[in-house]
Amino acid sequence: MQNKPLKSILDREMGVIQSNLLHSNLINTSEDVVNYGLNLIIKSYNQSNYELLDSILILNFLKNIVSLLDSLCELSKRGCHLTAPYLARGIIENTFYLFWILKSDSTKRAEYFYVFQLIEELSTASRVGQNPSYYHDLFEKSGLTRTEDFSKISPSANERVSEIKNHLENHFSDLYRKFQAEKPAKWYSFNNGPKSLKELASEIGSDSHYEIFYRDFSKVIHSADLKYNLEISSKGGRIIPIRDSIQLGEMLHKSLSFTFKSYLKIIHKYIPFELENFRKIYIQDWQRNYTQTTV
Repeated sequence: MQNKPLKSILDREMGVIQSNLLHSNLINTSEDVVNYGLNLIIKSYNQSNYELLDSILILNFLKNIVSLLDSLCELSKRGCHLTAPYLARGIIENTFYLFWILKSDSTKRAEYFYVFQLIEELSTASRVGQNPSYYHDLFEKSGLTRTEDFSKISPSANERVSEIKNHLENHFSDLYRKFQAEKPAKWYSFNNGPKSLKELASEIGSDSHYEIFYRDFSKVIHSADLKYNLEISSKGGRIIPIRDSIQLGEMLHKSLSFTFKSYLKIIHKYIPFELENFRKIYIQDWQRNYTQTTV
């Protein structure tokens, strides 16, 4: 017999209705901003030098921002409010990284990010290659089961180890050795960089954004914020429904704000001739549903 949802906590149909009644304008605007972003990725990359820096900025961070906003749109249509802080936080973090790389030493900072990612992958692949039972043992300890034959992973892991090491030695040998010696916890901390995302935000003048938005969303992700689940007052308490859409507007608005910031940063760097068109689209198509930002 199929279980039925307890509608006082989860009413899927009402979640969709409520979200569209309250936030359809913002959702539609966000979708159009996503569509613009897809074209911005292509336009800006085509005007770039096709170097590592350009790939990191456009094909990684900008693409991440567009993808996260797209996911937020789709989940907002269904009233999935608890996932919104996760996605909004991701948009903010990617925007911070984009701004920090472009602030100074851009080519070097892009290399730091890239080499750090490769070293992280190399570390995982090495563990698997040297110990074919690595993942099997982890699953055993966790009490989880998996049907995959882990012994088949080891050969491909060893191939990947060789591939990454050769790439690092051939193209980033000095940087690779410095990373191995320093062993930074975060890619941006390398070479006396900021020790935390808070410090990074401070360096780009986004202290208030970090404190007001990023920190607040982090509480939700780390299960340290009651307001998305319980409403407590002197008169008693109320369980907030899983598909409660009231706070989605705030998430969409903040996400759009940082998305606009990232778009403008990319436009100024790669396609400044697009700036006037961006302003025109913003005023004609987006501003009426997003009235608290002036571009």
